[in-house]
Amino acid sequence: MARTRYRPRRPRSSTKDGEAKIPKTSPLNCVTDEIAKKIEEEIEEEIVYESEDQNVPKGEDGKIDYKAMTNILPKDFAENSKTNVFIGAHLPISGGIENAIIQAGAIGAQAVAMFLCSQLTWNVEELDDTSVAKFKKACEDYGFPSHLIVPHASYIMNPGSGDKEILNKSRNLMIDGLSRCDRLGIDLYNFHPGSTGGRICVAECISNIAETINIAHKKTKTSIAVIENMCKQGNTVGGDFKQIKKIIDLVEDKSRVGVCIDTCHAFAAGYNLKTEEGFNKMMEEFENIIGINYLKAVHLSDSKEKCNSRVDRHANIGRGKIGLEAFKRMINDPRFKNIPMVLETPFKDTDPLIYKKEVKLLYKQIELNE
Repeated sequence: MARTRYRPRRPRSSTKDGEAKIPKTSPLNCVTDEIAKKIEEEIEEEIVYESEDQNVPKGEDGKIDYKAMTNILPKDFAENSKTNVFIGAHLPISGGIENAIIQAGAIGAQAVAMFLCSQLTWNVEELDDTSVAKFKKACEDYGFPSHLIVPHASYIMNPGSGDKEILNKSRNLMIDGLSRCDRLGIDLYNFHPGSTGGRICVAECISNIAETINIAHKKTKTSIAVIENMCKQGNTVGGDFKQIKKIIDLVEDKSRVGVCIDTCHAFAAGYNLKTEEGFNKMMEEFENIIGINYLKAVHLSDSKEKCNSRVDRHANIGRGKIGLEAFKRMINDPRFKNIPMVLETPFKDTDPLIYKKEVKLLYKQIELNE
């Protein structure tokens, strides 16, 4: 019997008074929540994560007290690592940006991603000196080198927009993001390259993206603008490595530009990472077109959709169409050593330790060469 697959509509964001409004969407009337949940479970592979002690310390609000459960990492873990593989997750900054580092320590992560401010508004709050000091102290306490932290830019930013107002706002966000990285002592700043919006041609969009980077570079110091590959959905730019190369070619300071490979995006764009042949094809093209020296980070996510779907739907590791073996192949490839590899998989309130389980699962896939 053919399976019916439930695909919720992706909400479109719009802005008003500086805030991005994301409308709620409802499932099709014929699909109940119970059926949708069953369908989601059916498309997952049977990967069972190692159980964790659920009797974790909690605060008065009932949430996990990560600071109480954390294992402080040795300050020189990067230098003394036997594998030089650094896996982590994208973590929340609620209560302060330093909390992403604290949670990383709690889940055994050795790399971390986070937003540096609200990612749904154009009017971001200024970064104060106290927050900077707390973040730097947490990095020192938990041993996170600057090159293993890869913040993510706002989702509403479109550095290649054909709308002058949106383009100018996006450039201001890019300057703000790189400036925050400079102040916090972070090397990398990851962003989505943008979209034509159906208003301009791809070549003009690419030119706008590169100029956005150039403008931001001139107003900031040392942080690196890291371009994320996209899934070729709609009018997005960056799903093709040739497009990313064209952006880089137009960037004036090439020492301050890099690339982050998102596994779900690559799979949706047509690279069949599930197979060794597909993985090798992607890496061969990356090296020949872009250059391996530009690889600065990785987003680790399985995919709920099939290869070449051009649909961006992330799944937990081993529970999607890519499969655990593909991630084992990637993290054992020497080209991915010494860069942050961070999970961007779905987080479930019913399983608050899911990232800890996934980090542990991935580290168990590392093959040690004695």
